[in-house]
Amino acid sequence: MARPAARAVRLIAVALAGALLAGCGAASGGAVDPPGTVYVVNGYGGTLSVIRPDGTVADTIAAFGGGQRWLAVAPAGTPRAGTVFVPNYVDGTVSVVGPDGQPGALISSAGSGPRGIAISPAGLPDAGTLYVTNVDATVSVIRADGTLRTTLTVGSRPQAVAIAPVGVPNAGDTYVANNGDGTVSVFHPDGTLVATIAVGLGPTGVAVAPPGTPNAGQVYVTNTGDGTVTVIEPDGTVSATIAVGDGPTGVVVAP
Repeated sequence: MARPAARAVRLIAVALAGALLAGCGAASGGAVDPPGTVYVVNGYGGTLSVIRPDGTVADTIAAFGGGQRWLAVAPAGTPRAGTVFVPNYVDGTVSVVGPDGQPGALISSAGSGPRGIAISPAGLPDAGTLYVTNVDATVSVIRADGTLRTTLTVGSRPQAVAIAPVGVPNAGDTYVANNGDGTVSVFHPDGTLVATIAVGLGPTGVAVAPPGTPNAGQVYVTNTGDGTVTVIEPDGTVSATIAVGDGPTGVVVAP
């Protein structure tokens, strides 16, 4: 069904078109920590730009393994809170940058061609656990200490991954956008695959509406191939398809 144009939940679909902030070259993905620091991964240069809340670039960190696209910051209340994790597609590792900006030990327990990453939020039984999508149609579930807990099988060419937080009906469920076959894989917290949902063409980004927002628990999926966003309800039903601009990739739901 069609969704009204005026939405209480602000939805942002981002088409990658280079840097949006001065000092970031060929920007491909970003994240914000609770104090408001912005982290932008520069896929071509293999660097991470650290941007203060006032918009000035505080630092540019190198030492990445190539082909970076997504990143995640460990949320407050989880082990290693404030640490930045960046999957490296080329060498199959995950780079670690501490809250002090210093590189940590590489995580080598991901699969082949790691791409997307999400970190289980505080309040969930596996808080701090990393979920890393790999080009070989798997998701590596990695403990906060960098050791592999399990591997999930998903659809073709998975990209972004999101985990529903505490306080929404689907809390703890994991959503994986499978770019190669137009689906989203859904897992319960115990790793059981509970649904494979057909969405649009080339799904790439995925986000879950947090508690306190209208329609908390709704899942938003950007479809790069057809310029739409698919809306999935907490029970797994598709409730809307929203037309956006060409080639949407990332998506964020404002709290």
